[in-house]
Amino acid sequence: RVSISFGGDEEAWVMHGTTDGPQLGDQLRLLTTKLVAPHWDPALIQRYRASALENYDLSFASATARASREFSGLSHKGDLRWAPEERDEIARLTPDDFRHFFEPVLADGPVEAVVVGDTTIENAVAAMLKTVAALPRRTAAPVPPASLAVQPPVPNPVPAGFTHNGDPGQAFAMIGWSTFGGPGGIRERRALSLAANMAQQRLFERLRNTEGATYTPTAGTNASQDFPAWGIFYAGAEVRPERTDLFFRTARAIVAEMAAKPVTPDEFARAINPVLTGLERARRTNGYWLGAMQEWSRRPERIEQVRNLVSDYKSMTAEEVRKDVAAFVTDAPDWSMLVLPARAAAR
Repeated sequence: RVSISFGGDEEAWVMHGTTDGPQLGDQLRLLTTKLVAPHWDPALIQRYRASALENYDLSFASATARASREFSGLSHKGDLRWAPEERDEIARLTPDDFRHFFEPVLADGPVEAVVVGDTTIENAVAAMLKTVAALPRRTAAPVPPASLAVQPPVPNPVPAGFTHNGDPGQAFAMIGWSTFGGPGGIRERRALSLAANMAQQRLFERLRNTEGATYTPTAGTNASQDFPAWGIFYAGAEVRPERTDLFFRTARAIVAEMAAKPVTPDEFARAINPVLTGLERARRTNGYWLGAMQEWSRRPERIEQVRNLVSDYKSMTAEEVRKDVAAFVTDAPDWSMLVLPARAAAR
């Protein structure tokens, strides 16, 4: 497989192709041509617009769908780049709008090519010299500081409220804590990822098995290496409207417990063993290495991050996870979101 990514520090635009031996040169020529001489097909944008308008109401058809629609904008503190699309915005989109936005993006910024699969260094270099490396030199434009000043949500005493038009017996509750961003803290990010696995399992046991109040709770963590201030740790669940307070109390209690006391060896093993198994499986695929190797030319520190990924998890301890939850999650108040039915349940 071949990947070509291009763009500035804020985002990377990625194109992929598949190759097997002698087709490598053809694939690289195709991807390079897409980059320097793209075909702007109006029919693709028109089909996207029609499909997006047809499916627009589905974003309001259930508690979970509405939460998914609003989460990105809420978790990026109202930054319009993550705000959900409104119907009139979708309807106004034209093929010319799309081209005018993306054409300069394609023409600007450095190009990074990654080749993974059944080939050799010599063949890959030879194919690159005739295609990607033959392009005129491109320089990275400076990134405006304002575009990197993305902030996580601020703590709120009352959840941000939304409604949905679906089952009146459904609600969705989400709670989160702001953590950290920037290029450092890779091991801490991995510890918080384990903590999210543990939090999800505890939510499952307490809410679903004990209270019967939810379907499938979720928990996760995400931290940007580009945005210095953006990182979140969160948990959510679809619950009955009258049990939302139970969810918030339970989630806060679980995170507080994890910050105060290390989990038991059994719980730690249940959290980390699937991670190690999944990593070993993923590392045998081309798809994993395509993602892992992207940005090495711009961020050489990522090479070591990939090398120590498995060893970091194998050497991690329950106390280390506890310490990082206390340092980066419970060090500040939480923020939350609540999606309730627009109509009351029939009595």
